Amino acid sequence: SDAVIKEEQVFFHLKSNAFNWNTLADLKPYTIGVINGFTYGAEMDRAIKDEKMSVAKAVSGELNYKKLKAGRIDLFPQIKEIGYYTLKKHFKGDVTLFTHHSKALQEQYSYVLFSKKNGKGPHLTEQFNKGMKQLREKGKIQKYLDELLQ
Repeated sequence: SDAVIKEEQVFFHLKSNAFNWNTLADLKPYTIGVINGFTYGAEMDRAIKDEKMSVAKAVSGELNYKKLKAGRIDLFPQIKEIGYYTLKKHFKGDVTLFTHHSKALQEQYSYVLFSKKNGKGPHLTEQFNKGMKQLREKGKIQKYLDELLQ
């Protein structure tokens, strides 16, 4: 499909933990929660592999937010919208404890993929793109994202 949304992977942290960064070297003093099997961009993945930063692995974002809240990690990189969705779903009373840094670790676009096996892929792609265009023109996608991030 056409690009659906531009995603930013940002560092979530507790509001009580003043945090700033410009380069990956600035992350050295922090323990960073990561999810097993996820990629955080070539540069950070290499730094993790080369043990140039302190990481704590977990199986889910929810678990990393629990660790963050408990002070067992300092930072957790996640797609901004996914992070706030997870916080609203699992940490209702504590959402205000968390925030994210405005600098993105990485940016990427999301797409919808349709299987080539059933032969309807091109038609479904065309219909999906048409519907997304209408939603964009009406401002509904941006409205949804703004509501999610509030």
